[in-house]
Amino acid sequence: SMSGFGNVPQYGSPAAGGVSIDHHHAVYAMYLDAMERLQQLHDQHSQLMSSHLELMEAHSQVLGYAGDLEVAGATGGGEKQKKKKPLKKHPCLGVIRLDYNYPVAEGDTDCAASFGYDVIYRVVPGLTFEMAQAGKVTETVERRFAEAIKYLEGKGVNGITGDCGFMMA
Repeated sequence: SMSGFGNVPQYGSPAAGGVSIDHHHAVYAMYLDAMERLQQLHDQHSQLMSSHLELMEAHSQVLGYAGDLEVAGATGGGEKQKKKKPLKKHPCLGVIRLDYNYPVAEGDTDCAASFGYDVIYRVVPGLTFEMAQAGKVTETVERRFAEAIKYLEGKGVNGITGDCGFMMA
């Protein structure tokens, strides 16, 4: 005991409800092992991501070569090829979104799983629910709305809708 404190157990002693120094060392050793394993996992993850980037680059090159071959085939370069049927364009819906995040559920316009075809979403920065409800937008939001429509048109969507009924106003 410390002088002047009588018979008070020291911190960490079992009598004080603490843990022994041996137990503390064992826990600390486990912590160090866990940190070492975490570093190993981090290193493996970094290596995996690096390999993934290399694979993506190689994939892009292959796609580029495939595109070059198609062009060469179409211009008479290479052997005679069968005429390919023109690919049909699949339907795609464009959705203008309010500047609002909420958890979506299937059946919701903002949930791509609600549709049996591709959907492209575009948020209009600054277009709030309250603004749509009032039917009055600022010039900036109006410009951004037009830009969102042009963006979706540029993506080749077949139709454009909004995720809020108040956009009809």
